[in-house]
Order: sequence, then C-alpha cells, then structure tokens
Amino acid sequence: KEGRRLLACDEGWFGAADTSDPFVEIHVGDPTSITPSNVAGLSKTPTIKESLDPVWKGFDDHHRSFVPQSDVLAKHLILRVYDEDMFGLGKEVMGQVAIPLSKIQPFGSD
Repeated sequence: KEGRRLLACDEGWFGAADTSDPFVEIHVGDPTSITPSNVAGLSKTPTIKESLDPVWKGFDDHHRSFVPQSDVLAKHLILRVYDEDMFGLGKEVMGQVAIPLSKIQPFGSD
C-alpha cells in the first residue's frame, strides 16, 4: 500500500529536491529471472509522481488474483518497484522483494 524513503532516481531541476515517480509491478514466478515468459503478471499500481514516500490508495481487494495450487510451492510473489521515466517512455528498477507463496496465508483463512 505504501513505500517509504525510496531511492531518488530523478534529479530535481532548478534547485528542486531529487525525487522519483514510483510504481510497483506484482508478479508470480521465479525471482532470479523475471522475464515476460517466466512470470505471470498479476497487476501494476498507478504511478505516483514526484514522491519518495508513495501511498497507493484504492489498490486492495479488486486486485486479488487466483494462483493455481501447483504454483504455490514452487513460486514467489514478486513486488518490483520502478521509477517511471519522463513521459512514461521507460522505467528503471528501484528494488524488489520476493516472498515464497507457501509463506502467505490464503485470504479468508484464520
């Protein structure tokens, strides 16, 4: 839902503070080799312009996705944070975290 003290990837102009335009891509797959062919893209947050402490509001229940039981033991939930480049023409990786799906409690279970 939020990021804190993210890396400043964009240099501020005319004395403005350095900042970033972060967004997160959410995948299921192998964290050691993320390519379009070996991960399932689940979702992407909106880009938050000029923020090192972004909050992605309204990005909750409607972004849940089904993961086949066969993938749970072998795959990871991968959250990769990017800085969107000017005019949305590119992106650069700011960081990522990979959580084994087997460690995540299913929705609705106690």
